[in-house]
Amino acid sequence: MGAFLSVHYKQISLLTGFTEYYLYPDASKAPVTARQWFLDTNERFEPFNTALLLNPKPFEADNPQIYRKSRLTPFGERFPYVDLIPFAQNWLRWGVGISSWGIGRKQYSLKVQNKDKFARIGTIICIESIYPEFVTRFVRDGAHLLSVITNDAWYDFTYGPRQHYLMAAARAIETRRYIARCANSGVTGFISPVGKSILEAPQYTATAIAASVPLMNEKTLYVQLPDFLPIAALAFALILLISAIFKRQQKS
Repeated sequence: MGAFLSVHYKQISLLTGFTEYYLYPDASKAPVTARQWFLDTNERFEPFNTALLLNPKPFEADNPQIYRKSRLTPFGERFPYVDLIPFAQNWLRWGVGISSWGIGRKQYSLKVQNKDKFARIGTIICIESIYPEFVTRFVRDGAHLLSVITNDAWYDFTYGPRQHYLMAAARAIETRRYIARCANSGVTGFISPVGKSILEAPQYTATAIAASVPLMNEKTLYVQLPDFLPIAALAFALILLISAIFKRQQKS
């Protein structure tokens, strides 16, 4: 409620990450990853790694908006193929909920609505930024701007946070979108559509930064035809290989 009032009072939109708990009305229909509810062992719930957008309209039906992460970190957030081998999740289910997070089933951009201003933000959560084709879907959905919310604390003082940041820079180039990236113990900054940092915050320091970036509308060839060139090249190479094998068999 405090966040609602602050956003409404200051007339700003707020995008943040949070953990969402979904309590299933019918426990018998809950997925295998669902857990027992704290207050009632007959109930089942599932946690989601989620982004939340608050607009300064506290009584609107679509406020707040949420997006559930759909590309989860293997083992860290979800045991691979746990739906097929449900017993395996107990091997890595720790007290903090490791390896049993729920999967977001729908990908879409979030809508910023503030007075007469409107924009769509493609909200990328953590490891989702490493998937090029996945990120292009936000732009095809109409995103004018991309954001990355991530927790890179587990990389500690390695090169991992910088590498993760540079992956976001590659997504900016592919989609021709500005990216606002917020990272816990990682690299926080603003990236231009050519992959350059406009502004960066120092790592491992409690601070805040702000920048103004334009909204983009163009759709690059890669956004319209993601991975077309490598797939076409692979298909062409396979045709050449099959042709060479066929000709060799004819000569023999």
